[in-house]
Amino acid sequence: MTYMKFIATPIASLAILSNICVVILFLRNTIWLKKPYNVFILSLAFTDLTTGIVMIIAPGLSFKPTTVPDNLFFGRLYCQTIAGYWLFFALGAVSVYTCLLLTIERWTAICRPLKYRMRFANKHLIKYLVLIWILGFGTSRIGTVERTYQAKTSNMTAAKCIGTPLVEGDFIGLMTVLSVSLKFFIPSGIILVLYACAVRKIIQTGKQFHGQNKRQQVIINVTKMAATASLVLIACWLPSQINLILVKYGKAKLFSHFHNSTIVLVSMNSTLNPFIYALWGRQFRIGIKSGLCRCIGHTTKSDVTLNSGQEGSYELSCTSGQNNNAFEISNM
Repeated sequence: MTYMKFIATPIASLAILSNICVVILFLRNTIWLKKPYNVFILSLAFTDLTTGIVMIIAPGLSFKPTTVPDNLFFGRLYCQTIAGYWLFFALGAVSVYTCLLLTIERWTAICRPLKYRMRFANKHLIKYLVLIWILGFGTSRIGTVERTYQAKTSNMTAAKCIGTPLVEGDFIGLMTVLSVSLKFFIPSGIILVLYACAVRKIIQTGKQFHGQNKRQQVIINVTKMAATASLVLIACWLPSQINLILVKYGKAKLFSHFHNSTIVLVSMNSTLNPFIYALWGRQFRIGIKSGLCRCIGHTTKSDVTLNSGQEGSYELSCTSGQNNNAFEISNM
């Protein structure tokens, strides 16, 4: 497991850096949040940023030694969240449900456009975000092992976390299948079905209004970005969830090379999302490149605020001079 530290730590660092760029981009351009899909993208970026932070502090995934706090409150909190990677996988479930709500939003925009404004009005978005976190954390609480805190008994001992089985025998596998189905397989299946319906609708609409509807092209581009992020998430998490079921049924082993590779794949998902946004969204591409240029020591020649109504294409370059560095944006 030691080699995992040399793999997970750079991945976590890049996840934190890239998602901070996305979050800052939204904070500087709050007008983007008038679009419901951008609210879900910001929520996903925040979840990925938190996941990167958890990877940095989680024992076994970082260079931080496994030390259970002596304080009773923080010791219990540590055992129930960080130890055993519960919080890490719970944030993954939050990401899955975020992509599910984003998928429903895209499906509604394409297949039920007359109901879109009513279902995704601003007053409903906060409710959806709260529901996402409740579902993500709630389904993650369904498990087979509970980690409890055991305080140190003397100055010669240390506090530790103890795993307590909640079920035994055949129920272990059944509870695992139930948990994985609720937090991954069922929402992932819905995502795939809804995007299939959306693609069919786009093809039908494209034949009717070929090259005549600019708004339709915007909808398609946003849907491509959302679909790519959702499909990459499913691809990254699927091996891990299948392996978890196999472990509970005794068909695979924890901390094997295959198990570790599934953890690395899961970790990479939080790093990939900002680059997916940049691939399909011009404003993200401009903003993320601006943020990365600043992080590597380049200063901005001019401070440009982007908004969703900006027209034209942009070409960016980070150039270094003898006396100063400049970040240039040119409108083509």
